[in-house]
Amino acid sequence: MRKLAMALLLSATLPAFASVQSDLESGVSAADAFAAANASCDTAACTDQVLADLFAAGVAVKDILTIATAAGVSADAAGKALIAAGAPADQALPATAAGTTTTPVVVVTPPAPPANISAS
Repeated sequence: MRKLAMALLLSATLPAFASVQSDLESGVSAADAFAAANASCDTAACTDQVLADLFAAGVAVKDILTIATAAGVSADAAGKALIAAGAPADQALPATAAGTTTTPVVVVTPPAPPANISAS
């Protein structure tokens, strides 16, 4: 049963990668390669695979995020798909890809001393 499942998975994903890879090698833009491969997708998992194929083909993470969001894929979903494909999280997560930080900064200002205390 596992062999059958693996065979089905490979047969479903390898043609998409081959299509993206061959499109890019023949001079098709990454955006057009995404559009062509994603046209037959009807699930988020399929779109995730197309994003992973772009990453595997050497397209920059920033470019993939731009292409995906322009096509209506949420930046968060695209980032998660890229991380699952092996992209560095600091590049694939929308907040960090934009150069912002997700760590809150707390500034503490000590209160002024009471007016009735004199310095001795």
